[in-house]
Amino acid sequence: MPHALPPPDPLPGPSEDPARAAPPPARAARRVPGLLLGLALLGAALAGPARADCGGLAGAAIGRAQIGLPTQGASVTRAVLVPAAGQTPAHCELQGRIYPVDPAAPPIRFQLNLPSPWNEKALHFGGGGFDGSVVSGKGNVPHAWPGSPTPLQRGYATFGSDGGHEGQDPDASFALNDEALRNFTGEALKKVRDVAQQLMLRHYGRGPRLTYFAGGSSGGREAMAVAQRWPDDYEGIIANYPALEFMGLILRANAMAQALYAPGGFPSWGKLDHLNRRVLAACDRQDGLEDGLINAVEACRFDPAVLRCRYNLDLGDSCLTDAQLRVVRALADEMPLAYPLAQGLRSAPPFGILAGANFAGPVDLGVLPVLLDPPVLGLNGYIVSMQSEYLKHFIARDPTYKPLGFDPVGGAPFQARVQQVSALHDATSIDLARFVRRGGKILMMHGTSDTIVPYSVSVRYVTRLRQAWGEAAVQGFLRFYGVAGMGHGEGRYTMAWKSLDLLEDWVERGQPPQAPESRNVLDPFGQSRPLCEHPTWPRYVGGNVRAASSFRCVAP
Repeated sequence: MPHALPPPDPLPGPSEDPARAAPPPARAARRVPGLLLGLALLGAALAGPARADCGGLAGAAIGRAQIGLPTQGASVTRAVLVPAAGQTPAHCELQGRIYPVDPAAPPIRFQLNLPSPWNEKALHFGGGGFDGSVVSGKGNVPHAWPGSPTPLQRGYATFGSDGGHEGQDPDASFALNDEALRNFTGEALKKVRDVAQQLMLRHYGRGPRLTYFAGGSSGGREAMAVAQRWPDDYEGIIANYPALEFMGLILRANAMAQALYAPGGFPSWGKLDHLNRRVLAACDRQDGLEDGLINAVEACRFDPAVLRCRYNLDLGDSCLTDAQLRVVRALADEMPLAYPLAQGLRSAPPFGILAGANFAGPVDLGVLPVLLDPPVLGLNGYIVSMQSEYLKHFIARDPTYKPLGFDPVGGAPFQARVQQVSALHDATSIDLARFVRRGGKILMMHGTSDTIVPYSVSVRYVTRLRQAWGEAAVQGFLRFYGVAGMGHGEGRYTMAWKSLDLLEDWVERGQPPQAPESRNVLDPFGQSRPLCEHPTWPRYVGGNVRAASSFRCVAP
């Protein structure tokens, strides 16, 4: 059903000029009032645009000419003045819609929070997964330090959106519409930012002097995408475990799913736990401390073939059959592709199942040895569910398509479509020249035990940056930290860090991060570790095993 469009843009005309609208005064009295009117109009022009209070923004329309990508404009559907409460300042909460060019496409729903007082900065929050729900912008940045103020509490104008559609993971049916697909893969970011900018101008009389972006997973990909695609719009980026190689991840997950749901392929959680314990036994001590965390992750070597069941008979959780070993290999081994993805990448990123990542759980591989249609999260694992719906709706454009029959290496018969969507969705460009010239800074973090977005994705991106730019140049605008024991937002070591403080110091005061620390929020005794720039990692050198000061960042 077509969505209602906002009222047409108001067009200034002669009748809107108060000097013209007034009846002509008598000739004798015209000169002095006319002079005063001219001075008043000049003063108003020099003072800048008139400010709109919160209530005055209700129903406000943003013309399509004020948005950098094609739309039918935007409107504010709700404006509420929220009183101050605790540390949160009084703020104007705006909700609105950005209207599509295609009447069959859904609108982009957004929320913008305008605090008083304002610190003249803005923070754009990213989404997650396939998006589908409005990010309010009222929470904290991902993995914020416990007790630290939210951006809104700091005085930032904050905003987020639903990515251009409504839905819940793993539903990807929105991608059957081309405009909705383009919005989700990136265009909604630009449209929402431009609308937020216009509303800040109307409310404050000026735009932000600095704009940051913070997100994790798909939101981390979005963070890097804006630096790559719209470098003039942002000065700082916080990208946590970013899903940069989204297409490669889908292809990897499909190959793994074919092994997982083959006869005898589905390993029990007990088998996966046993594999993880054996990996830890082989690699945990390499960092000087046996604590369940593999810091020297890239030095970890473990051959799962030593766990092969004798005579290939499934003898319980202490061994893996050949079919189950194929699942492990489908996750861990290199996966060359017969064709290039965006930026010429010709392989799919491997997971760290042989370096500390544990896939035993409902989110990881799920509980059922069959792939439901449609998948059900928890019964089926997250990545196998997402690849199923992605291949149906983004690639085949057919909800009845059977993704377990897809060829992830060769791509047939959808190779051209895979490459087309990769160019839209992946955030793998290393052309950051304009962002860097403007003084932009990037903080990137990724858990080495991530079972949703492989740690190898961020490693490859930063490695490509260093190869192209040189290490010294990259050091001037990016920091990348690997975190042992951290999965996809949680894990044995569920980290918190002062990412926004670090970014503010770097962008606004010219102070790059110096020996930052992280904290395990699951540890009641305050376990902490140094954040080491990749490829260095924390080695235990003695002292309190829970204190960051007992570790030193060392090179491999």
